[in-house]
Amino acid sequence: MTRNNSDGETPGTCQVVVGFDGSDHSYRALDWAADWALERGSSLEVIMAQEVLATAPHELGWGGDIDDLIGKATEDILDHAKARCAERFPSLPVTTRAQWGNPAAALLEASEQAEIVVLGTRGQGGWRGLLLGSVSLAVAAHAQCPVIVVPRPRTEEETAEAAEGTDGAANQLIVDAVLGTDGRRGVVVGVDDSADAARAVEFAYHEAAARGVPLTLLHAWTLDFHGGVVPTEEGSEAFTRMRAKQDALLERALGELGAQGSPAAQGAQGSGRQGQAEVEVRRSIVRGTPGRVLAAASQAAELVVVGSRGRGGFRGMLLGSTSREVMARSACPVGIVRRGSDHKA
Repeated sequence: MTRNNSDGETPGTCQVVVGFDGSDHSYRALDWAADWALERGSSLEVIMAQEVLATAPHELGWGGDIDDLIGKATEDILDHAKARCAERFPSLPVTTRAQWGNPAAALLEASEQAEIVVLGTRGQGGWRGLLLGSVSLAVAAHAQCPVIVVPRPRTEEETAEAAEGTDGAANQLIVDAVLGTDGRRGVVVGVDDSADAARAVEFAYHEAAARGVPLTLLHAWTLDFHGGVVPTEEGSEAFTRMRAKQDALLERALGELGAQGSPAAQGAQGSGRQGQAEVEVRRSIVRGTPGRVLAAASQAAELVVVGSRGRGGFRGMLLGSTSREVMARSACPVGIVRRGSDHKA
């Protein structure tokens, strides 16, 4: 089963790829991806991969046309996805692709030419367990472009579970910092001194500019050794120096954006790139573990962006604990950007 259906559409300058299987989760990802592609003048490719061995039905004594039946069902699902896009996004060029094989492998191959790859949190069949399963982890860790994971709405029980072990008052302070005085939701990006985080900041700036929303550079930090001890007394010389290091890290991130033609390093209001809207850049430094801080921030964000592996990651680990935790806990879509992934905007 291999089908590539373009119906003669003229593709956009860049392509958005979305993993699809007909589940509610994949429809949310489809709508998000289609809206993103339309706003940026891109085209959309909808991919459905079926991980079924072609020889298995015959070995089990099933009829020889089982492959055709599965293939026809897959094509029907993709046709419905295309019809949905035609109804909701009539001017968007859409292609579909059905194939046998591992879903992660199919999406990784597609990522080589894609601007972004979009996934739902969980699927069915080949997509089961997507949020923290092998597919999402493989795609987020190895894709050649940024990956967006779109969550489903949480139940009250799931919201309580996500907040378990967190400080409600501290979370509200984080939410307030992201919303600012005007209450505008925007893009939040986790900042540390890793190469992946620098790449994530650049992608997040593009997103904020395209959306016309604020960008929040959010840095989470925990107490660390300084001069052989862990300073815990706020106001002490050692504690002040430690906090100053966090301020300097965030300033460097702003400076790097300024050097690339993004927001000015000294101001909260960015100049914007040529052809892009001006971006308001907010800064926030919060004591806490990065995963939980960013998860709290997601309650007030349109998109949270993280590097695939931060400075605390082990060598050779392509997807770090922070990105995994944010994927699991976030209330909004999550962008995972790794060093070497190519944002083709």
